[in-house]
Amino acid sequence: MIKLSVIIPVYNVEDYLAQCIDSVLNQIYLGGLEIILVDDGSTDNSPYICDCYAAKDRRIKVIHKINEGTSVARNAGIDAATGDYIVFLDADDFWLETSIHDLMKIADETRADVIIGNAIKYYDADDKYGPYPNNLKYNPDHKTTRDKLLYILNPNNRFQWHIWKCIFRADLIKNNRIYFKEGLLFQDVEWLPRVLSKAKKIEIVDRFFVCYRVRPNSNMTDAYKTIKRHKDLLKVIYHLSDYFSKIDMDKKLKHSFYTNFAELYMYVFLRQALLQDKDSKSLLKRFSYYIYFYQGKYSKQIKFLYKLLGYGVLCKIINVADKTALFIRRIRGWKYA
Repeated sequence: MIKLSVIIPVYNVEDYLAQCIDSVLNQIYLGGLEIILVDDGSTDNSPYICDCYAAKDRRIKVIHKINEGTSVARNAGIDAATGDYIVFLDADDFWLETSIHDLMKIADETRADVIIGNAIKYYDADDKYGPYPNNLKYNPDHKTTRDKLLYILNPNNRFQWHIWKCIFRADLIKNNRIYFKEGLLFQDVEWLPRVLSKAKKIEIVDRFFVCYRVRPNSNMTDAYKTIKRHKDLLKVIYHLSDYFSKIDMDKKLKHSFYTNFAELYMYVFLRQALLQDKDSKSLLKRFSYYIYFYQGKYSKQIKFLYKLLGYGVLCKIINVADKTALFIRRIRGWKYA
């Protein structure tokens, strides 16, 4: 019987794929395990590496498909998964030795819908490890799912919605048909809140189990990707706002979700000079009520100006400041993110 399905989307990662797969195969875990490698139309040697591993180990399945993006690849993995639990792993990251045993032991003991672990960073260029920011801490006083969600959603904890730090009960995802939105950057940010809203039991495990690889060329710094990132964040806010407006939920919990979405909104709002298309500007104005939920830096000043001057004037002030910052950064040769 398969206990855990490991879904790994693969796209042009020939230099890292073997380490990723080996880190899963080398786990000391006695439960049934399957690895689903979803080759998303790779043009390097990644498909060959996938097939070689599958030929040597019957626990490995390979899905070859045309390039449609990470969301579609993950959805294909969800449909192919036969395990009781599902975990996602990016093909350039890897697991720490024996780590999955600890998390799955807790999964078996608690029958939780979602188990959230922690990560560390691996700096590829320097071959060094470092801390990953904003890992969650286990607290025995957080006894109920509501307690844990309020802790996760506390803006001071700056939870980052990374799905690869979590293990999910497969029935929770499949029975509720929680799939990834296609074509979006930040698909994790749109997907995980919907999963947590359906979870009946959540466990937080104060253990490191995944290494997030920091590659020298992995940051999105070119102008097109930077603009798309901001436009897609607005689309994420749109989808989440629509979803949460339609579900019944404890009022304090829903308010905490909205407070988190306000962080996303303000990230874009304060960089609105990058948004030139009418649709993005329309969404920015439509969701301006998130300013009231915002609790981050300068929140009191921003709310005061919003109430005093209104949305339009505040936007003009932000635009002037934003364009000035852009101009200075370009003179100095800095990247804008």
